[in-house]
Amino acid sequence: AKSLLALGHAVRVLPGGDQRLPDNLPVEIPPERVLRTPWLNVNAPAELALGGRERVAQRGFHADPTPLGRLAASLKPLYKNLLHLPDAQIGWLPFAVSAAAAQLRPWKPDLLFASALPVSALLVAAALAALLDAPWVAELRDLPDDPVYYGFAPWRRPLDTALLNATLRTASGLVTVSDPLLEDLPRRGNRPGLTVLNGFDPEDFPPPHLPPFDDGRVHLVYTGQLYDGKRDPRPLFQALRDLGDQAEPFHVHFYGRSVEPARAFAQDLGVAHRVHLHDPIPYRDALAAQAAADLLLFLLHDHPDERGVFTGKLFEYLGARRPILALGRHDNVACQLIQERGAGAVSLDPHTIAQHLLAWRDQKQTSGAIPTLPDTIHDGLTRHEQNTRLASFLQQLAGRPST
Repeated sequence: AKSLLALGHAVRVLPGGDQRLPDNLPVEIPPERVLRTPWLNVNAPAELALGGRERVAQRGFHADPTPLGRLAASLKPLYKNLLHLPDAQIGWLPFAVSAAAAQLRPWKPDLLFASALPVSALLVAAALAALLDAPWVAELRDLPDDPVYYGFAPWRRPLDTALLNATLRTASGLVTVSDPLLEDLPRRGNRPGLTVLNGFDPEDFPPPHLPPFDDGRVHLVYTGQLYDGKRDPRPLFQALRDLGDQAEPFHVHFYGRSVEPARAFAQDLGVAHRVHLHDPIPYRDALAAQAAADLLLFLLHDHPDERGVFTGKLFEYLGARRPILALGRHDNVACQLIQERGAGAVSLDPHTIAQHLLAWRDQKQTSGAIPTLPDTIHDGLTRHEQNTRLASFLQQLAGRPST
């Protein structure tokens, strides 16, 4: 939205208000352009069982090892499969359509743009497009029915795929975040498609500087979630275990919700004293933590169908210009980008990871710091550059001349 406004377009943003998330993200467009709506929280009973809204906002839907927590964890699959239809945001649909139709009809948008996940956002856009007689474009940042990340019972997947594809067939265009994902889209409807990378905003980062750590240690930083074991740090922990006394300088920091599995993994491998879990921190603070790290830890799922998955975190990491240690497959697009740009090392082998760690340790011990990556590392990857391409695509679909 910020980029489109800077390019001279008129923009309105439709979110659900009062989210169950930490309220720490800056709103970078004029507030009068944000049309917040109420929504029905289908997860209210689950929040109550897990300790309340604030606790869920900070830690996610992770159950504590108490009798009530264990009961909540055992009921979670049934709860999700019955009430998350198609997802946990379905309670937003009626409010978003009714409120937005009333506010947008006099304004008459040329085009609607919906980003998923959640699929509910696509349903809202499709409904509004019909009411307002306007084209709409679907952005798939993930494939909702991807078998690797599909979070519901197998019996539901054909139903969810049918709903998704039927919805996408009403769109005028499709956008996604990598070429392998773009190749998947024709089977969901013969619509014009475009790959747009997430990118990063240089204005969000503190000025480039050498890491402040002068304690002789090597600090690795991870910001984000671990997604039920699909972001697995154990190859790194195994490397630290195998290094024995040589692992003494290394400390790994996890910032975010749902990072508790890292503690259990580290304990199992005997390296818990080298792993530090931190509460979620505001977005700008997370970027500052990335820029101040010696190394940035990037985790991907070790699965052949992961090859088309980019994450927003990777572009933040490139914006921070700190070397990246990526635990993922070499055929993944994110890992390929890291290698092509010389932004770090990629491996799932503990021995290879250990060798990279020792090389970085020696570099810091010799020169006092692991050098910042050159600013050419992220050429073409700013959000403004990526969204300029997106704006041209949207103008074509809306029947408007490009400027």
